[in-house]
Amino acid sequence: MKITNVGGDGVWADLRADYNSDIDFYTSTSLYLENIVGTADYAEYTLILNCYPEYRPDISFYVVFAGSSTGDVLIKDIEISYNN
Repeated sequence: MKITNVGGDGVWADLRADYNSDIDFYTSTSLYLENIVGTADYAEYTLILNCYPEYRPDISFYVVFAGSSTGDVLIKDIEISYNN
């Protein structure tokens, strides 16, 4: 992610696996990093979602602007792998 003038409560990245509209597995940069704020060139973030269900869940990635956050976030080169 590349961030520009991110202020307020900051941003974070989330990864989750859903099945039948339920959130079964979830991880976020907010669980192990402080919220991301300021201005910074592209940085790599890795999220590992340890889930091994017998079914194939829907996997979602998204960026959250927390509370009253402002600024710009650019994302490139996303890689999501699923191994079951």
